Amino acid sequence: MQSYGYFKTDADSGIVSGDTWMGQTWSGDALLLMERNPAIRYIVPEEGGELMIDYLVVPAKAAEPQLAHAFINWLQEPEHAAACAESLRFATANKAAEALLPKAFRDNPVIYPPAEVLKRSEAQAPVDPAIQHKMITVWSQLIN
Repeated sequence: MQSYGYFKTDADSGIVSGDTWMGQTWSGDALLLMERNPAIRYIVPEEGGELMIDYLVVPAKAAEPQLAHAFINWLQEPEHAAACAESLRFATANKAAEALLPKAFRDNPVIYPPAEVLKRSEAQAPVDPAIQHKMITVWSQLIN
C-alpha cells in the first residue's frame, strides 16, 4: 500500500481505490475524488493550508488582446462565473456569481472553508524563478 502521493482524479486513482491513504490535492479535485469514493475526507491540517489564487492575464504580445479582454470580461459575468465555479468545484470571488450558486455549494466547507480555517492559512509568497524551477524539477521527480 502506498502511504502518500499526489494522485489523479480518475477512477483508477490510488486514492479512489484505497491503495493510497494520504495525499495532497486542491479542494475542487478532492470533491471529485469524494464523489468517486465517499470514504475520502478532505482535511486542512491544524497548521493551516495554502490559499489559492488564479489569475487571468493577457500576454504583452498577444495576437488578439481585445478578444482576450472580451473573454475575461465574459468570464466575469455573474452567470458565467457561477457556472465556472460550479463546474470546477472552486469558490468564486465574484459576489454576484456567488449569489447564483446553490446553497449546498456555498455552504460546503471544502469549497468555502470556515473562518477559523482561513485564519490559519496563507498565500504563498513569491518565489525566485531559479528556486521555483528547482522546486518543480524535484516535485516532478517525486510524482513520476
